[in-house]
Amino acid sequence: MKTNNDVDILEKIRKDTKLDIKFKPTKLKHIFKIEVPYFWGDGDMIDSFVNLKHNVANIITILDFGVSLMRKSYHDDTDNNQIIKDFLNKNHLLSKNGNIFIETEINKFEKNLKNFLNLLLKIENLK
Repeated sequence: MKTNNDVDILEKIRKDTKLDIKFKPTKLKHIFKIEVPYFWGDGDMIDSFVNLKHNVANIITILDFGVSLMRKSYHDDTDNNQIIKDFLNKNHLLSKNGNIFIETEINKFEKNLKNFLNLLLKIENLK
């Protein structure tokens, strides 16, 4: 579901970025799927989302809804929870119930989205 404020924020992000980026509404209010050309090693597009709900002081959340760790569990049966936690902490990523996310100012969205997606790619290869 989109609100006018959501549309304004997404339009500002689109104007300010050099990325080929699209935002698709989800069934969840204020949450949009980010479609940007970043791909997993197997060619699937990386799933990432933006949550505009907590837009306080121009802060929004970029998140993966747990897809990265779920994918990792399909390809890696080793128990590396501590390695992943250390990696997340070292790279200033947050995690709650398997959902990896980062909070960012709207005007730093592109830089932080690129960083977020590149870090998700590194998680895929953690051992």
